Parts: sequence; C-alpha cells; structure tokens
Amino acid sequence: MGRVVNGKPKINPVRPLPDLHSLPFKDYEIFDFQKIIDAKNGWVGLMASRGCPFSCTYCFNHLMVKKYRNDLQCSFRELGYIRHFSVDQLIEEIVFLQNNYRNIRMFIFDDDLFTFRQDFVGAFSEAYRRVSRVPFVVNGHVGLFDDARARYLAEAGCRIVKFGVESGSRKIRSQIMNRHMSNE
Repeated sequence: MGRVVNGKPKINPVRPLPDLHSLPFKDYEIFDFQKIIDAKNGWVGLMASRGCPFSCTYCFNHLMVKKYRNDLQCSFRELGYIRHFSVDQLIEEIVFLQNNYRNIRMFIFDDDLFTFRQDFVGAFSEAYRRVSRVPFVVNGHVGLFDDARARYLAEAGCRIVKFGVESGSRKIRSQIMNRHMSNE
C-alpha cells in the first residue's frame, strides 16, 4: 500500500505475516456462494496453507519472500512464510460448506504446495475421511511426493495431484528455472 505525500509516492513497509490460526472464519455470505458453486460445476476452492519453500523463476513467491525479508529484516525461518491452517480449522470449514451448500462435487485446494509436510498430509487425510466423501484436488511437487503421501491422499478421496511441468534438461532447470533437482 502507498500514498502520495507532497507529490511523491510513499510506499508503506509490509506488516508481519498473519498467523493463520488467528484469522476469523471466512464469510461465505458476502456473495451468493451457491451461485458461485453452481457456476463452477460444483468445484469449491479452499486453502490449507500459504507460502512455498521454492524460488522458481516463473512464480512470485520468491519476490514476496525477498520483499518481506528486506522490510522486516529477518531470515526465511523467522519470517514464517510457509504457514498451515490447522487440520481442525480445515475440517470445520469443509463440514460448514457441506452442511450449508448444495451440489459440491469437488474441493480444490489452491495451495502452492499442499504436499509440503507429510505429517500434515497424513493428519488431514485421516480427518477428511471421517467427514467427507467429496473428492478433492491438490498441488504437489515431485520432490515432496512419496508413497506415503500418495496413499494418504488416495485413501481420503484425492482424485488429482497437480505437478508443475519440469524441463528434462538439467541446465535449463538450474540456470533458467532455478529448479535444482535431479532427473530421478
């Protein structure tokens, strides 16, 4: 945010990132949410986390981290850029949506990297199975996806795990895309 002071732009520094556990429950009544669900053929977007640990050149996350670290004068770890809602918060939201809206056919988690923490994926999947039969979609990363995560998600009803397309060229990945990973 910024403003003009004496004819010159003055940009405010960023504020500390909010603790996701302190945020109020989303207000789904601001808009006609049923109309939105129907317009999206029953697909409902959710967020389980915010932030990503990678610095891919095609994404904005590394620019956000740089801005926050510069303004707040802190390390990546101190910044707390990667944050998760609690499993209980997510389950409460999912139950609310299922109880208050019709025709939900798919939940799509729009997180940059839903599969980041295996313990979170396991705990969420176990809780989700108990309250919902609606299939869901998540975003993953090939370096942070394994048999355990696949099993947890499949057993909970995950139907799609989206992965970014990577180059087969190590040189392109490392020098252009800032993706330092093996071909394995």
